[in-house]
Amino acid sequence: MTRFEPVQIIQALAGSGKTQLLAYRFIRLMQLGVEPETILAMTFSRKAAGEIRDRIVEMLSEAILQPKKLDELRKEVPELNSVDDCVALLQKLVATLHRLNIGTIDSFFVKTALTFSDMLEFTQGWSILDELHEDQIFADAVSGLTKDKTKVNQLATSLYASRGGAKVPVSKTLDGIKDDAFLGIRGADESVWTWGNRLTPLSDEELESNIVTVSNLNVTMTSQRKALATAVVAMRNGDWNAFLTSGMAPKVIEGTTKFSRAEMDPRIKDVYAPLIKHGFAILANRILDKNENTYKLMKEFQSCWMHAKHSRGLYSFDDVTYSLGASSAMDCLD
Repeated sequence: MTRFEPVQIIQALAGSGKTQLLAYRFIRLMQLGVEPETILAMTFSRKAAGEIRDRIVEMLSEAILQPKKLDELRKEVPELNSVDDCVALLQKLVATLHRLNIGTIDSFFVKTALTFSDMLEFTQGWSILDELHEDQIFADAVSGLTKDKTKVNQLATSLYASRGGAKVPVSKTLDGIKDDAFLGIRGADESVWTWGNRLTPLSDEELESNIVTVSNLNVTMTSQRKALATAVVAMRNGDWNAFLTSGMAPKVIEGTTKFSRAEMDPRIKDVYAPLIKHGFAILANRILDKNENTYKLMKEFQSCWMHAKHSRGLYSFDDVTYSLGASSAMDCLD
């Protein structure tokens, strides 16, 4: 008689008969006296889980009707003595079919997590959010985000700043924030997003004075005159990125003295210095504004997103795993 091993590892390629072996093991456990509803059989897909269940019923049924099939089954389940044993197992199996724990790893995970709904602070009787309902949850979240008319202008400002002053496709931006918020906001302190010190730019009067000085600078080299004129246009337009990355500004920043293979007028360095500092201050502060507004926007949307999920009792696997992890961490702290 083959000894029943409490632990058995099966390593095989797809289609090599793992489902058959699992079905044999299930029947063998039943014959050894284990109640079928207490046996946990998990697999990766619903199809495979259904195949295990169907294979168990099929093998027992065939063994009852065909002596040859009974002999085949007894080779793998040596504890079986007769057709009567198969009949008894099949009757018990059918009677408990609705209570069998044969399913996917995901379904087992959700079933287990459901028992901890209070700890997770989830709506009782919740279920996993699927693609079919995700659009509705998203619509609910956007509605919650925009329902307060007094905050709409603030929302528009945050959207604009979070995208660095670019035109904002609202729905697409919020959809991206929906995905980013889980990773970017949960478990992250605000300081992660709002670090850095603001730099002091020139006042409007100081800026105008310095731009006028550049405009009036009379240099000999044609290439340098053109570069000065282009720089003035960029500064007038507030395009500090263009000013800092093109023309003579990069040369001044690098500390080189040549531009277009000729020595730069030494006055250029002096008149550019405060404007370069101003440009860096503007760009650095824009990054800080963008980070702060992105955080603010994601935090607000995350709140609306989770409220919509609570209202409908629908959560993603990420929500479950995060909440379980957060609960475990709190238990450790306690």
